[in-house]
Amino acid sequence: MKKIITLGIIGLLTMAAAPHDEYPSDVQLTGAWKIVRSQYGEDKMLDRGKDDDIAIKIFSKTRWTGTFYDRTNKKFGGSGGGTYALKGDQYTETLEYFSWESEAVGKTFTFVMKMENGLLHQKGIIEYKGSKNYLIDEWYKRVD
Repeated sequence: MKKIITLGIIGLLTMAAAPHDEYPSDVQLTGAWKIVRSQYGEDKMLDRGKDDDIAIKIFSKTRWTGTFYDRTNKKFGGSGGGTYALKGDQYTETLEYFSWESEAVGKTFTFVMKMENGLLHQKGIIEYKGSKNYLIDEWYKRVD
């Protein structure tokens, strides 16, 4: 009986010390999100909520993928994906594939990720296209 109680206490202490408990997040990512507004680098912030401009990011529990497609011009804009972690509002993603720049594959980037006015907001500075200060500022609406 002592052995069972000891194992139970160890199990509870282990669960209490788990990293996910230290960094609760109000963002529930799992599902599909459509970009409704974005800014990349020094470009202006653009509304992207139109049906002809498709940019979707899909999250599982540990993986993400994003695809851009222009329905009007019938052009594939690109795709990227890999793994991610979310601890509080600190979101990190590691690129396993990235059609825009192959040198970015394998890199890990950190962003602030939070819900604001019903939209998912991802913002951060990355090293990309020769710039060490390339802005990524994306706003998403849940679609699934």
